[in-house]
Amino acid sequence: MPDTAPAPDVIIIGTHQTLPAAVGQLVASPAHRARLIGCVLARDAAAEPVHERDAWSSGARILGELEALPAIAAKRAPTLALIALPAAMSALIDQVRARCRRLDIDVRMLPMIDDIIAGQAAATRSASEIDPAILVGRAPRPIDEALIRRAVSARRVLITGAGGSIGSELARLCARFRPTELVLMDRSDNALFEIDRELRERAEDVPVRTILHDVVDAPLTRKRLTDLRPQVIFHAAAHKHVPLMEEH
Repeated sequence: MPDTAPAPDVIIIGTHQTLPAAVGQLVASPAHRARLIGCVLARDAAAEPVHERDAWSSGARILGELEALPAIAAKRAPTLALIALPAAMSALIDQVRARCRRLDIDVRMLPMIDDIIAGQAAATRSASEIDPAILVGRAPRPIDEALIRRAVSARRVLITGAGGSIGSELARLCARFRPTELVLMDRSDNALFEIDRELRERAEDVPVRTILHDVVDAPLTRKRLTDLRPQVIFHAAAHKHVPLMEEH
């Protein structure tokens, strides 16, 4: 079946030195489907200021500097930011990621050739940014956003096992569709703390409640459901290592 996923609206964030190659890499890609909106200039404290002659980068317009990203996002509505920064600028990379998260812009790293040669590219890539399509060898199936919106928007949603790999991804997905309340339930305080902290940063306008609870406690689980009165439940609480647990 043909890939029906919408092409992302892309901005490339980088320096005067990295932007031309990044733009050329994107445009020359045989799988290129993205709509390149333009470039955003990220500079460290020692960098030179922007000059008029630098207003274009390989045919892609520089829309402004990193400080102008909120205004650029409001006007251009990018859905994906490609970061073209060397691993040595790790503090700047973290800053760019944080700004994009606050603006609900997905982020991917473009590997720099110097970093690849130096073996540093992996240091700038988080585990969540590894492309699963490359690993499994097939194209991803796009989610049905209309279906999710009907199920989640303006409803009180409970996710059990919300700190786990599946539960936390469900929590991130649900938060995008503005439930009236997102209740995160898990028996692991550390996992619950991490997803709660992430969502409070990324989805500040979504009310989030955390419940430290083990669903195997049936009487208390029943009481929790009675008190919380969720309208939608995603039951993701499960043991991860099934063969080991079957022995116990």
